[in-house]
Order: sequence, then structure tokens, then C-alpha cells
Amino acid sequence: MASVTASATSSSRLNPSASTGTNGNASANEYLDEAVESVNRQIDVDIRAILDAFNALINLSSIRDKDRFRIAQEKFEAEARADTMVRSAQSLTLLSHALKLSLLLSQEPIQCEEEVESKQEGSKNGQTLDDEAIALIHSTAKSKEECARYIEEILGKNTG
Repeated sequence: MASVTASATSSSRLNPSASTGTNGNASANEYLDEAVESVNRQIDVDIRAILDAFNALINLSSIRDKDRFRIAQEKFEAEARADTMVRSAQSLTLLSHALKLSLLLSQEPIQCEEEVESKQEGSKNGQTLDDEAIALIHSTAKSKEECARYIEEILGKNTG
């Protein structure tokens, strides 16, 4: 998320007159392209961190003669790698949530006259913006509960 903000501020510093004429459209497109690239870079960095940490965990799991110092050292390294994986996964989850919210907020609002018709049609054909927002909130709550359950399972297995 921080990289999107950083690219947004650097883009606005590069061209402060982004809101006028065709240059405004071009700079707006450039800004959007930079934002997309920044998000893609963040996704790549997070996925690479998860993969690297997972590979390191697999390499640590080798079976051989180890002394107590080596076992303690590998335990610490495994915990650090697992922490890196959790932070990267959380970053991806937050990025996904932000993208969902920006999608919901970027949709055009429903006109007052069309609101009744769209709600009637929405119940028949699809969802209105309010229904989509409520569904997203419920989906997020379910995901949080599922993550908490997985964490409890993992911690229960580690201590048990």
C-alpha cells in the first residue's frame, strides 16, 4: 500500500498541472499506469518474499545430525521466515481489500429516479451497490474468522 501512495505523490510532483486539457488526460493516464505498475511491483515483491521464505523453510527441514545450538538457530530462522510469510500474506490481503473497495467506490452512483427501478431489477438480475458493499463486508468478516481459525490450528499444533 505504501508504494501506491509513494508513486501517487511522485507522479503529482512530476506534473502538477494534471487537471487541464488533453495534457491532463495524458497525465491522468500516466498516473494510472504508474499506480498499476506500483501495485504489480508490490504484488511481485510480496509473492517473491513468500516463495523465498517457503524455500528457506524447506531447506531448514533437512534431517541430519544436529547439536542443540544448530537446532535453536534453525528454530529461530524458521520463526523469522514464517513471520516474513505472514507479513507478506497480510500485505497481499490488505492490497486485495483496498482494490475491492476502490472498485466499489469507482462505480457510478445510482440516480434517484433510477434507484427504484435498479433495486427492482437488482433483486431480479444482479446486485445494487449497497448489496455489493454488504456482501463484501460479510466476505471480509468470514475471511477474518477463517484466518483466526487457521492461526489457532497452527498455534495449537505447535504447542501440542
